Amino acid sequence: MDWQTVVDFDLRGNAGTQYAIMLAVFAFAGLTIVFKIFSSIVLPKLRKASERTETDIDNFLITLIKHVKPPFYFYGCVLYRNTVSLIE
Repeated sequence: MDWQTVVDFDLRGNAGTQYAIMLAVFAFAGLTIVFKIFSSIVLPKLRKASERTETDIDNFLITLIKHVKPPFYFYGCVLYRNTVSLIE
């Protein structure tokens, strides 16, 4: 499906671009919520497990993941999508 098909799409008086914008907003909000849940539930459990090990690399990775903020999620998703489209 190309972009012109989305632009020309019309459903009950709403343009396809309006649906595309709505989908992008909900996807960004959904990803932000998922990663927030990950950082508040899964990350503390990983931190406890990493404190029992002798190496420092896992502690460093946990700290790095903890400091990643939501705009990075968006850029990561865009980078992933662009990479996938290059492979296809």
